[in-house]
Amino acid sequence: MSLLLRNPLVQVLPLEIGEFSGEAAIPSPAVAAMFCLLWSSAFAVSKLALADCPPLLIVAARLLLAGAVMLAAAALPGVEWRLARRDLVALTVIGVANNALYLGLNFIGMQSVSAGLTALIASANPVLTALLSTVLLSEQMTWRKAAGLVLGVGGVAFIVESRISGGAESVAGIACVVAALMSLVAGTILFKRLQPKGGLWIGNGVQNLAGGLAVVPFAFMFESIGEIVLSWRLACAGRLSHLARVGGRLSLVVLSADNVRRDCG
Repeated sequence: MSLLLRNPLVQVLPLEIGEFSGEAAIPSPAVAAMFCLLWSSAFAVSKLALADCPPLLIVAARLLLAGAVMLAAAALPGVEWRLARRDLVALTVIGVANNALYLGLNFIGMQSVSAGLTALIASANPVLTALLSTVLLSEQMTWRKAAGLVLGVGGVAFIVESRISGGAESVAGIACVVAALMSLVAGTILFKRLQPKGGLWIGNGVQNLAGGLAVVPFAFMFESIGEIVLSWRLACAGRLSHLARVGGRLSLVVLSADNVRRDCG
C-alpha cells in the first residue's frame, strides 16, 4: 500500500507506508510549523546569496548538488531502485517545471523583488492549483475552495498592486516571480496527473538533476563564474539553504507519515 504525498510547494514522491512504523515522535502541528518556518526562510536565504552570485549559477549548483546527494542516498543498501522509462520521463518533465523554471525565474525575479513579496506570490500556488484541478483533473470545486481562491488570489493581487504603485518593487521582477508561480502550478498538476513512481530519494534526485542540467546551459550563456564573490554571505546562504531544503522535505515526510498512521489506525 502506498501514499502519494503531494505538497503545493515542495514535491515529494510516492512513499511506502511501511517505511514509517510506530508512533510519530513529533506532533503534526509542530512538524507543520517547522516546515513553514524552513520553507519561508529559504526566500530570505536566497536573497542573501544573490548579493554575491548570479541567480542561474546558484540554481544550477543547488540542483545538481541536491540531485547528486539524493541519488547517492538511493544507492545505499536497503533502498530499492525501481524506475520505469515512463516514470523517468515524467520526473524529468516535472523536475524542469518545478525546479529549473520555478527556481530559475524566482531567483531572477528576486534580484529586483523583495524576498517577502516573492514568498507571498509563491504561496498562491495552492489556490491556483485547486482552480486548475477542477478543469484539468475533474476535481470538484466546493464553495470552500472557491472562497479560498477569491481570498487568496485577491489578497496577493492587492498587496502586489500596492507595492507596484508605491514604486517599491520592479514590474519586470514581479513578472518573473509570477511566471515562476505558474510553472510551479503546472508542475503540481503534472505530478498529480502522471503520478510517477520511484520513491523519495530516486524521484527527488531525478527531478533535481534534471532541473539542474536544464539550467546549466543558460547559466553559462548569460552569466560568468567570475561574477561569483566568495564571501561569508554566500557561505552562510549555502548552509542555510541546504538546511531549509532538506529540513523542509524531512518535515513533510514526518508529517505525512503521522497522517497515514492516523488514517490507518
